[in-house]
Amino acid sequence: PLFRVGNLGLGFNEQVNRIVIVAYELVADEDDPNVVSFWATPDQIKILVEHTQGVVKSGRPICGNCGDPMDAGGHFCAHRNGYIR
Repeated sequence: PLFRVGNLGLGFNEQVNRIVIVAYELVADEDDPNVVSFWATPDQIKILVEHTQGVVKSGRPICGNCGDPMDAGGHFCAHRNGYIR
């Protein structure tokens, strides 16, 4: 990834019938963020919304030991160290 997103903006230009998504980098207060923008048609955004809903519904795998969600690289499971909530 180029950067971690800290803020998203959404807009619509009626003249060209396009939606814009603007992503701002997550930075410390004194730094200027990198910014990228994506222009799309309403039909493209509908496809993006459907895809996004599928990704969110699929969730992340759940750890069989502690029940917490795991990232792609796994996670630190406190139960493997004998800790119980």
